[in-house]
Amino acid sequence: ARVNGSLEVYGFDINSEPELKFSHQLAESITSIDTGYVMSMDSGDIVVATYSGKVLRFLNTKTSKIPLSFDRQLSIEESGQTQEKIEKLRNEIQTLEEQVSVKRNLYQKESRELIASEAQFSIKHSFTLLPDEACYLLAIEIGIPIEFLTIQSDVPVILICDADDTILSKSEADSQNGAHFLATLRPTIENTTRIETKIWTFEGKNGTLSVLVVPTTYPKTCQGMSYEIKALSLHEMLNPENTGPSSNSHHHEQLNEQTSDGTDSASMTGNGKISESDDFEHKEEGDSLEERKMNSLKITGLFSINDVHAWVSSCLPDPPGRGTMDEMKFDFVSVHLGTTLRCNYRQSEAKFNSDSVSTIAILKDILTKKATSRKIMVNTTLDICEESVFEVLKLIHPKLQYQFDLERRNKLIPPLQEIELSEGSAEFLSENYREILGDVTEIQAESKNTSQNLDYLKEVVKSLVLDKFRLNGKNGSYLMSDLEEVWEDYKFENLVTCLNSFESQVK
Repeated sequence: ARVNGSLEVYGFDINSEPELKFSHQLAESITSIDTGYVMSMDSGDIVVATYSGKVLRFLNTKTSKIPLSFDRQLSIEESGQTQEKIEKLRNEIQTLEEQVSVKRNLYQKESRELIASEAQFSIKHSFTLLPDEACYLLAIEIGIPIEFLTIQSDVPVILICDADDTILSKSEADSQNGAHFLATLRPTIENTTRIETKIWTFEGKNGTLSVLVVPTTYPKTCQGMSYEIKALSLHEMLNPENTGPSSNSHHHEQLNEQTSDGTDSASMTGNGKISESDDFEHKEEGDSLEERKMNSLKITGLFSINDVHAWVSSCLPDPPGRGTMDEMKFDFVSVHLGTTLRCNYRQSEAKFNSDSVSTIAILKDILTKKATSRKIMVNTTLDICEESVFEVLKLIHPKLQYQFDLERRNKLIPPLQEIELSEGSAEFLSENYREILGDVTEIQAESKNTSQNLDYLKEVVKSLVLDKFRLNGKNGSYLMSDLEEVWEDYKFENLVTCLNSFESQVK
């Protein structure tokens, strides 16, 4: 049983391997589960309790002798009496609903100029990082039906609404008043008590995501929750016993798989520019952090270890506890790109190493700002490795290439379908085009978020380039319009050429 309402029953085959025997998706979370002989002694039942208080029984129909329609066979006389009772209960329910409707209308008339009394309800909620998908899962559940949710953020976010059971309505952002994102989620299924949605966060600034929950009850009330979005929200702590990013190996596996052909070959030269002649090589999954091309940030000053630990905790999600150690050392990994961050600090000194220039830039901005607010004077020392920028670009490239290819294939579907319809066959088309026609459903389903994925990845590349120039004391913002030409016909070598041209133009 899972918190999202998924119930799965497994058995074991002759090789002692688990095998899915039964699955069922409930509309609300499961709070308790047990097994036993509830209705019969010849077959065990599964009893499930849900968040709203429902108790459900699942019967093994293969072994049970009890008919599915009734727990026991009913005589004709008993069946007639049962139908009469059911009809009587339905009439009573309808009468009660009519009485409630009348009373509700009277209350609304009398309370037009009055303030409604507070009517609280319990909420079960979570805002959890999903490392495999590089996004957060927002889950809201109450014991009564939800009418709608309102989601507001004072930092940029992207809400992913794939499910057909909710309607997403976005409002125009008002960044001047701190509303970078404002949207409403309304369930399409009646009596929905649980809503889940995925949210992408942009790294760079600390912020707050606020959620208002409005139930269908009268009088209209709402309750709100807020979640902190850290500046490095897409980072996850590595296992202290493992110095390599094995917990994030799926990023490396995807990278190696999608670039094994070596067609987009490039490397960084000693002067910080990218060359297109060398092999497009990637790190193996087991490489240690010391073998990566790292950027470093060193901060010194009259601060305690508690001070710097509090500053770091404001940037990273779920940092380790302070404890009583005189020195802290731990590693984080970006669940989106696979870049790493090593933190090592003690009283009066803090060192940070990362292969991402953007991560170092974010830490520098946040930590110096925290120190200034505490009136603590600090000195910062930066060591930027130009080659690290290209290493991160190589991590981003497979993701960009995949999304651009997906967008292109989706655009080809209508003309290819028209050709197939007019010609009566698609056999004369190339194998690639026939594959597109055979995968129409999958391509269209996956293309729903292509635009958002591309915008997100483009912003990551833009931030990476700007942070590199900024940490070197230069301003490259006026060159970002040149990147738009690269996106029109994306190829890795075109991106390389564009970024190399920035080196000679930036001031």
